[in-house]
Amino acid sequence: MKMNNSKIILEVKNLKKYFPLQKDIFGRPQAYLRAVDNVSFKLEKGKTIGVVGESGCGKTTLGRTILQLYDTTGGKSIYYGHTIEEVKPKYYVKGVDNMLSYQKRYLSLKEKLSNLLKGNDKYSYILDDEKVSLNDYTLLSEKISSESKVQGLSKEEVSSLKNIVKCLNSISSILLEAS
Repeated sequence: MKMNNSKIILEVKNLKKYFPLQKDIFGRPQAYLRAVDNVSFKLEKGKTIGVVGESGCGKTTLGRTILQLYDTTGGKSIYYGHTIEEVKPKYYVKGVDNMLSYQKRYLSLKEKLSNLLKGNDKYSYILDDEKVSLNDYTLLSEKISSESKVQGLSKEEVSSLKNIVKCLNSISSILLEAS
């Protein structure tokens, strides 16, 4: 049965999603988990499609990749005849570009915070976890604000620390909203 293109609401062409497993000494991926590999289908308006398979076979990854929650490794998803790149508003593209600069600033500020807190056992828990939550920065900010003197830090360092935490909170909020 030949499908009428005007009735196709979703077309997936050779969709791939690979996750890197191993990296070489330069950080380049060497081995991949092929979660989704060359999946293609068309979905007409008013029809449904089922994705069936064993646990861990890539059903959820397929859905997340189609919805653009994961970047595709290859292939494309076409919605009502258009790829996501064709319909993205300019403010979205600009926002994604800005997000990279926010991430760089976030990492830079986090490194400064790390340097300021080194050797200070009271706040060292902030440095232990790679993915410190926004709530941790808020708690740190409140603790620092409530103390007249932070143990082991000069007034200038405390002032810098407060500014860094304030910036980290702002940037974390922006990154959370964008994700």
